[in-house]
Amino acid sequence: MLRFRDHYNWVVLGDHPGALLSASLAARLGLSVLVLPLAPGMRAGLSDSGQCFDPESNYLIGLRGLVHSNGLLSECLQRAGVLSSEEQFIRKDGVLPQVITPSSRVLFALNDQDLAIEYNREFGKRTVERSGFLEALKEAESEFLKYWLALPARLTWDSATAGKSIKKGSPQAFGSLLKKIQMESRLNGKLKKSWFFRRSTLSDLAHLTGRPDFNELFRGLWFGAASNSCADPLLADLVHLLSIARTGASFKGGMTAYREFLGRVAKRLGVHLPEKVECSRLFIQKGQFIGVQVSNHGTMISVDGGVLGCRLDQARDKMTSSGQSWLRKLKRSPRPAGWKFSVALTVHAEAIPPGMSSRVVWQEKDAPALEIEVADPLDYGIKEADSRMIHLRTVLPFKPETLEVGYQRLIATRMLRQLMEIIPFLEYHVTRIYPDFRSVESSRIAPAAVASKSECELSSVYRFKQLQDLPGNLFCFNEKGICSQSGIEGLFVASDESYPELGSLGPTVAALESVAWLAHRSGLPGPLS
Repeated sequence: MLRFRDHYNWVVLGDHPGALLSASLAARLGLSVLVLPLAPGMRAGLSDSGQCFDPESNYLIGLRGLVHSNGLLSECLQRAGVLSSEEQFIRKDGVLPQVITPSSRVLFALNDQDLAIEYNREFGKRTVERSGFLEALKEAESEFLKYWLALPARLTWDSATAGKSIKKGSPQAFGSLLKKIQMESRLNGKLKKSWFFRRSTLSDLAHLTGRPDFNELFRGLWFGAASNSCADPLLADLVHLLSIARTGASFKGGMTAYREFLGRVAKRLGVHLPEKVECSRLFIQKGQFIGVQVSNHGTMISVDGGVLGCRLDQARDKMTSSGQSWLRKLKRSPRPAGWKFSVALTVHAEAIPPGMSSRVVWQEKDAPALEIEVADPLDYGIKEADSRMIHLRTVLPFKPETLEVGYQRLIATRMLRQLMEIIPFLEYHVTRIYPDFRSVESSRIAPAAVASKSECELSSVYRFKQLQDLPGNLFCFNEKGICSQSGIEGLFVASDESYPELGSLGPTVAALESVAWLAHRSGLPGPLS
């Protein structure tokens, strides 16, 4: 029989990596932590044919260590006690996105010199200088990186601030940082205003340079960095995102393996991760989160605080309040702009062109981006050294018709057709595909069997009857998030809903902010103290 404490300092509800990270950070402070399943996301898995299917982009901003310091996520993991032997699971080479449009092909290179070569080759030196992009990135990158790496320090009390409230390190203070960069910038006045005032957008840059194809290129870069779409981002937000994106890395085996890794780290620190249980109720008293109830466990488990690693609206249904009026303070989840749709293939290794990045984004005008991720089967524990896996991902509109099999088959067909244009002769190298949506003409199987198999496989993966049934890790947001606070005292959110504009760094920021609150409540200086 499972045994629980009567009280925990911290409870993690859900399986988002940001929330799971907070478990290790809280335990590292010597606090008691409980992790409970709640509305789990879609995981990677194997089909009956042996095809690995992974619905999540494998890119974590802040996971790459820098020359003189760590990325923010890397720093958090080191403080949590990650072993040196576990660092082999972090893949740093070839993970920055390569963006392909109908008129250009640019690799978002790690160093400024290589990046300049890429842009000058595609657009010409004069056009690149007129855009001011490379210079703006060079001037701003170090400031943005220092800003986020210093987040734990800003969330930490010292002798002068102990007992007082402190400002968060989140985007509330972003305007003052932009002003500092703008004042020190050596760009001419017009370009300075374009890149460092929060007014000019990507379409303004295309007009300034006379190159409308800049829109497709930078929209693709945004998608490759943030894993969400933004049709016309502010230039200040764009240069900020691309600055922090160069600290990104991937994890061998994808996000499912990364979650399991975070679970192992948490267990080493004494975090309680019970199996075959779930959170059945959250208790709110006078606007404060006070406890949870676990399935097959009759009494309430009291807590000092907790964090949601799922959609806030999913947790709302589990909440019980001493007065319903208190739940009015609870924030609403941001409305999704779309949801991630994926198809997975296995191909012969020789099908992948030399020099192709492991992450490619295809972007064309008035169309959603297509992410092409090339992975080694060995990273997923599949011993097929002469093969490569390709994960195709795009964002579908948040509309009911996108759940229909016919609609999904049409989109999947277009995705595969576009992939074959990017990688010539790929059709001769495909050994497996899942879900297999291919038409009768492209299959050697009997027509009736093909139609039945196609519908069965699509329905088995995307078996959802309504949009709200989709797992939270498939949702995409292009509007401002809810930050880390849920609106209920002591209950936080560390998921894609927190800071969508920060890409995968957003949940890390939210995790640090939530653990900082817990640390201060417990009489400790800060989240990494």
